[in-house]
Amino acid sequence: MYEINRCLVERKADRSFFDASRFFVFKFNPNGYAIIEALAMGQFSRERFVMLCDDLEMPPESTNVFWDKCIRHGIDFEFGADRSRHTMRRWGGRQ
Repeated sequence: MYEINRCLVERKADRSFFDASRFFVFKFNPNGYAIIEALAMGQFSRERFVMLCDDLEMPPESTNVFWDKCIRHGIDFEFGADRSRHTMRRWGGRQ
């Protein structure tokens, strides 16, 4: 099971999410934004992710690339995994 990074702040106006832990903005096309928004409600499986991509008529290659990017950039990650890199840091770089 996976879940969307809870440090992400949704910015509907420009279809993006702000990651406060890394001070970075992830901007998505309409399909990517719709997928992340739909999955943000709770835990999900890889199969659920693929179903949403299929519903938006994304080819399998695009689905796999999007999944890999989400995992690599910490947009979604395995439920129960070490989240220390996803938590907000205090001033001075200490937690």
